[in-house]
Amino acid sequence: MFYHLVDANQGRVTVFQLAREADLPAEEAQQFLDDRAREFGAQFDVGQNSEVIYLFPAP
Repeated sequence: MFYHLVDANQGRVTVFQLAREADLPAEEAQQFLDDRAREFGAQFDVGQNSEVIYLFPAP
């Protein structure tokens, strides 16, 4: 699921997207993304609604 979101969104993933697609609580989705961000060296951006966007290197 994670890799699909990264591929489908050119590396841009939010907590809401992952939580919705993987049917996870937001807290678990955020922890998962935080862990993957450290693992893959992701950058961060802030969206229009102050939502954190994880910027993963696109394959």
